[in-house]
Amino acid sequence: MKMLTSAVALALLLPSVVIADDSDDTLKFYLEKSDLVVLGTIIELWGIPMHGKGVVQPWTYEFRVTDVLKGDNDLKGKAIKFDIPRFMKDEKDVDPLLKKGSECIVFLKDSGDSSWETADIWFGVHYPSPTMVESIKRLVRDDQNE
Repeated sequence: MKMLTSAVALALLLPSVVIADDSDDTLKFYLEKSDLVVLGTIIELWGIPMHGKGVVQPWTYEFRVTDVLKGDNDLKGKAIKFDIPRFMKDEKDVDPLLKKGSECIVFLKDSGDSSWETADIWFGVHYPSPTMVESIKRLVRDDQNE
């Protein structure tokens, strides 16, 4: 009976391991595109809402960094500014996380002029899932140990 219980537990665990590996590939891809990945809170935002076919609307955000997941650890506790270019066709294209006081994870790249912007127009901002934070830290740590 004990062996059967172990076999069932292993069978239930294996699919989740495979799913985690597939998801790790996605996180690795975004980590490779990013120079800085931080968890924090939006303090302020500036932008002019514009909607229309093919409009990429840049918004500038001031962000309080609570944790550095990848990049310069000296930024922890500090405020940084970055741009989030967003495709805006209509008001439904506004990401609900992108508001003052919102906590989120952002994947950023150096925009070349001492400023930051999201590393991906579609997937640069994420809900601050503690499990995702742990996974990002693990992947960054694993990458540094290779």
